[in-house]
Amino acid sequence: MVRAKFKCIEKAELMTWYNCKAIPFRVKLTPVQGEPFGDATPSGSMDMLILNKVAADQFIVGKDYFVDFTPAE
Repeated sequence: MVRAKFKCIEKAELMTWYNCKAIPFRVKLTPVQGEPFGDATPSGSMDMLILNKVAADQFIVGKDYFVDFTPAE
């Protein structure tokens, strides 16, 4: 497993997403600077389109989040 730390830098409700009936949200995250995570991941980005409002509500601009990467087996 690899763990990274990202900061939510933007969350926006979009007007529409093709034929989607749910309200789409765009969430952008960037790696956190500083020890120890910033040294390991000094650059990167995560850009998600989320169609589940409950899931989108979990992201707050300015807050840090851990992201765990594990092999899908």
